[in-house]
Amino acid sequence: MNIFIVEDEELALSELKEMLDEFEANHSIFALNNGNRALELAQSVRCDLLITDIKMPGMNGLELIEKLKTIYRDLRAVILSGYDDFSYAQSGIKLGVKDYMLKPVRKAKLVSVVYQLIDEIQLVASEKKVLNEWTLVRVLLGQEEEKNHVDLTGSWLMIVVVIGNLNASVTWHKQEEKLTPLYAELPPHSRHVCIEQNKLCILIPDHSGMSRLNVQQWAQKVHLFYQGSSGVPIHTIGIYKSQNDQFKNQYKLALSQLEKQICLERSTLLDVHTFTGKQDLSALWEHVRIIEVELSSGDLDGAKFELARMIERLRPLQLTIVELESFLLDMFTAINYKLTQHLSIRMHDPGEIFTILKMIYTYHELAVWIEDKFHGYIRDLTTKRELQPKQLVQLLINQVRHAYDAPDSLQAFAHEYHISTGYLSRLFKLETGINFSEFVIRERIEQAKALLCLNELSLAEVANRVGYDDAKYFSQLFKKMVGCSPRAYQKLNKVK
Repeated sequence: MNIFIVEDEELALSELKEMLDEFEANHSIFALNNGNRALELAQSVRCDLLITDIKMPGMNGLELIEKLKTIYRDLRAVILSGYDDFSYAQSGIKLGVKDYMLKPVRKAKLVSVVYQLIDEIQLVASEKKVLNEWTLVRVLLGQEEEKNHVDLTGSWLMIVVVIGNLNASVTWHKQEEKLTPLYAELPPHSRHVCIEQNKLCILIPDHSGMSRLNVQQWAQKVHLFYQGSSGVPIHTIGIYKSQNDQFKNQYKLALSQLEKQICLERSTLLDVHTFTGKQDLSALWEHVRIIEVELSSGDLDGAKFELARMIERLRPLQLTIVELESFLLDMFTAINYKLTQHLSIRMHDPGEIFTILKMIYTYHELAVWIEDKFHGYIRDLTTKRELQPKQLVQLLINQVRHAYDAPDSLQAFAHEYHISTGYLSRLFKLETGINFSEFVIRERIEQAKALLCLNELSLAEVANRVGYDDAKYFSQLFKKMVGCSPRAYQKLNKVK
């Protein structure tokens, strides 16, 4: 914040500046000996708070306030006078002066007034920032006409940055402090706003007819900065918004292009002309055939093992989420038909695959989701045939692994499959070597370890995700099972 002190008497000016020395650590203070110099400086330096004498040679304090108000309408001003003249105070009130102080000025009074006005300025600035951001969001989403906002006319460079994936649960607010240096480098009058929790839009005004190359240079600069500040994939696109284009159309175009090009576990930097060729996926179908055999025999562990092998072959292909959707749709359809010879039982709902692919950003998450689909599918099929005891235990194991936060109780599972709880408990221990409750705890701890490595959730959130409402109890249990506290484990194993 910039504070102007204007006083024609040099000694008084020096004393006033000295009174405000405690503000110099966080604010810029300019001491000026006449109104003309203050007005000249205000052409290049914003004046937020003015403290001025009234009676000065040339331009007096009231005239200075009036002129500065034409430049900065939200200027806060304090006037100083050696005369207790009501007419001065009355003129000051008309100009919106915040305080009228008689000389000699007492330091405590002046400091108190300055603190009060700084708080007021910051509050108004904060409210204005929120309003401006909300207006910009509405314009970008097409909920408000941009023609109603003069500050948004003309041509702009638009850079859209998505963290994680299009609908991922990660948020920008945890990155804001890291991004301050980048915002400081943006040209004057640039804007930046979070459209949704994980989507950021940066607008740079084009006053010099920049080309598409300039757009990509800025997009690359922003992308590299964000990529170095975040532990998850970053997806960036640069688009030129001409005077004739609409913000809402260009923003939609940016998201639609990103949707076509985003890949899991990899950051993306592109412009609207980026294109990738079609991939050969024939090798993946070898794994699909084996998965079909494993699922038809009820061997979910075998299917999971083969799925892991398939995922490892998927990774280097760097498929876009659009290509992944097409492959998974074909895979599920093939498995459906192989196991039932018809498509009456579906492994997924219409549109579900792409919805999930826009929410996740790692192949581990993809594998977990597919395993869950396998598990649910087999459960649906088993309503039409009886399972052997060993298959029942395998089904229960997979049910726990995919609903570890709130699995069915042993009693509920036994009731569903018409088997006694005691018999099922003995079968489970015979097959796994541990009892059911211990197995559930182990699965929860393993999932907690994976969540801690992502470094995106608080300890309480991790505990809740794996089924524990009491974070303290979860920490004690984790330390007992792993040998160190959740925080210590996170520090040693977090994803870089």
